Amino acid sequence: MATSTHLIWLKGLTSGKVFISTSARLVWLKGLISGEGTKNKKVEGLCIQGSNWLYTHPLRSKGLAAMTNIKLLKLDYAVVSGNLKLSFSELRWLSLRGCNHRSAIPTKPKKLVVLDLSYSNSIESWPGWRYIKFAKNLKVLNVKYSDTLSETPDLSANLQLEVLLLQGCENLVTFHASIGHLKRLVMLNLKRCMSLKYLPANICELRYLERLDIRFTRIRQLPEKLGSLEALTELHISNTSIERLPNSIGQLRNLKTLRAGGCKIQEGGIPDVIGRLSSLESLCLNGNQIRSLPATVSSISLLQALSLVGCTELQYLPKLPSSLKYLDASGCALKSLPILSNLINLEELCLDNCWDLVEIPTTISALSRLESLGLTNCRTLQYIPHLPSGLRSMIATGCENVIEISGFLDMRNLVTLCLDECNSLAKIERFEGLDSLPKLKIKNCGSLRKLPKLQDSKKLMYLKLLKIGLSEIESLEGLYSLEELVIGSCILLRKIPNLSDSKNLMSIELEDCDELFEIEGLKELDSLERLNMRSCKSLRKIQLPKKLRILYINSCKKLSEIEGLEDLESLEEIKILNSPSVLLPYVSTWKNLNYLELCGCDCMERLPDLSNLNKLNKLWIKDCGKLIEIPNVDQLESLEVLKIFRCESMEILPYLSNLKNLQELSIEQCEKLTEIQGIDRLEILERLTVDGIISIEIFPDLSNLKRMKYLTIINCGELTKIQGVEDLEYLEELCIRGCISIETLPCLSNLKKLKILSIIDCRKLIEIQGVDELDSLENLCLNGCISIETLPCLSKLKNLHTLSTFDCWKLTKIQGMDELECLVWYDAADNLEMPYISTH
Repeated sequence: MATSTHLIWLKGLTSGKVFISTSARLVWLKGLISGEGTKNKKVEGLCIQGSNWLYTHPLRSKGLAAMTNIKLLKLDYAVVSGNLKLSFSELRWLSLRGCNHRSAIPTKPKKLVVLDLSYSNSIESWPGWRYIKFAKNLKVLNVKYSDTLSETPDLSANLQLEVLLLQGCENLVTFHASIGHLKRLVMLNLKRCMSLKYLPANICELRYLERLDIRFTRIRQLPEKLGSLEALTELHISNTSIERLPNSIGQLRNLKTLRAGGCKIQEGGIPDVIGRLSSLESLCLNGNQIRSLPATVSSISLLQALSLVGCTELQYLPKLPSSLKYLDASGCALKSLPILSNLINLEELCLDNCWDLVEIPTTISALSRLESLGLTNCRTLQYIPHLPSGLRSMIATGCENVIEISGFLDMRNLVTLCLDECNSLAKIERFEGLDSLPKLKIKNCGSLRKLPKLQDSKKLMYLKLLKIGLSEIESLEGLYSLEELVIGSCILLRKIPNLSDSKNLMSIELEDCDELFEIEGLKELDSLERLNMRSCKSLRKIQLPKKLRILYINSCKKLSEIEGLEDLESLEEIKILNSPSVLLPYVSTWKNLNYLELCGCDCMERLPDLSNLNKLNKLWIKDCGKLIEIPNVDQLESLEVLKIFRCESMEILPYLSNLKNLQELSIEQCEKLTEIQGIDRLEILERLTVDGIISIEIFPDLSNLKRMKYLTIINCGELTKIQGVEDLEYLEELCIRGCISIETLPCLSNLKKLKILSIIDCRKLIEIQGVDELDSLENLCLNGCISIETLPCLSKLKNLHTLSTFDCWKLTKIQGMDELECLVWYDAADNLEMPYISTH
């Protein structure tokens, strides 16, 4: 038995209050199971977390009985064999979570203070209840999530009880009369007692009760004498069926928290006496069907938090107390707000989803302590006035009818500002003094034509402008901390103003700025590392800073002059896509380049000498229709990936044998290319794709490519022979398609790792030798091989799950098919004789 798994944790407890002391002793579980308890008399604490192992290896009562001095006993989900009745006269804390008919029973719990019987399915029949009446000092009883409990226990002998936890007792429906005798009860938790429909009247006699929680019950009303609970500080009634608060609630002078969200309280269900709750600090009425609040709310002088989320019929707010710090009226039907100037302590105001809100009073500017303002989806709001200077967060998303924002002036604490989907926003008066703002995002504001000067935004690090009708950005001067600039889908923007002050700018992304023709100060950005420009259709010229590491240019149709491109000594990645006028300069300075991609560069006939690009490991050239050759590509000794697609004018490639690190080679649809020399020397090549090289007749011998895993040969119409494929022992996937001149293939029996074999539309191919020996084969496709008449017996292909021989008209029978245990998909021509295949 592993001691690390079944070690018992013990710590001493002093008399009086229950707490863990500094003395500690350890005892082996083995002694408790065997009954050897003679050494356990000094043990003061035993903590065992039950398990399936303990359920089949019960604790012996003899070993437990020897612990005569034990004060803390935790036997959760454990079972006991022998005599279950144990004295435990010194016990202070007993935990028997998941107790059952085989749990320990304390017979003399006179000093017991805490009893935990939670998560028990047979708690009502537990024999220990008859002895709990001797626990005169019991202060905490926990029977949470005891599903079978239908009535609260008889606690008439436990009058010192302070905490009674009944949470999650889903079948609890009634209370024992003794509940009203627990005069010292401080906490009563009935949360999630789903079957409970009422509270007994005598609960109002619990004069020391401080916390009452009946959330998620079926209770419909509170006792009329609730006000007798003079000590009550917290009342939680959320998600019940309660329709009104009793008038006596005004007598709860010590109540600090009242949470009544998700009830069925309607208009008139909140009495005026709520204004007498002189200690109330937090009031939650979320999701109730009230149309207004009593005017007396203004008299709750200590109220700090008021939550009215989802009160969809609430149209009016009275004057609110000046003590208020938090107000959330999200999802209400408010059309206007009360005068706010008296809310001198308000820190957070949330009005999200107030669809009918027409205006915000100008007095909001007087709320000097307001830090957060939420206006998401205020669809009717048309104007946002001057906001308080102390604001830290302002989010206005989906305010589709807002036309004007007075401005953001001297808001030196603002750290979050988001304007999104304000489609009618035409004017922002000012952006000045935003000293602390690190991030500004304006998105989907199609009517905004001008962005005011971002004056004194010295800490702005991130600026994002997306899908805005901007034709002018007034100024970007003074943005000394700016690190990232993103401008996208601003189709009317013609110029990006001077960026030269942004010496820390590291990344610029420009996309779909159709009219953009100038970027001022770009060359002076000494820290710029990444420049990404996409679909800037009017841009003709750019000047690049020297430390650029990543350059992406895509669909900039008129861009023809890139000043400084040849001087980028730090350049690591460059992509030039669908920008037909761009030409590459002399690139010998690109010593650190590792990725080069060219696509759709229609004017490019010849690449510069690439031989000095010693770190280049990926080269991808696509749709460069006039490109004739790639000089010195054979000298790129670090190259790992070479892809050439649809370069229709390319007639020759250099001898590739020097590319000793090449792992992937793809040459596709280069129709004038007649041969690919040096492939047979690429010893670490793993993936080879040749597609549409229609004039190639004989493939180089592949037998030396011992690491090859994926081989694809497509539409090589003149190809008659593929040499060396039979020696590719690590090959996992072989695809040959549209090679209409191939008549035979080498025997494939050595390809023991092959999983996918796809031979399609090879019309002259007569046979496939060795396919019956491919133990790892999972997918076999021979579609359109119209000359194949027979196949070897496939019965050994125990891993084959997909087989397709569609349009193989001469193939009439496949032997061994009925023994393919893993086959789940088969597609064949109509002429094939189908065997019976078991569906097991």
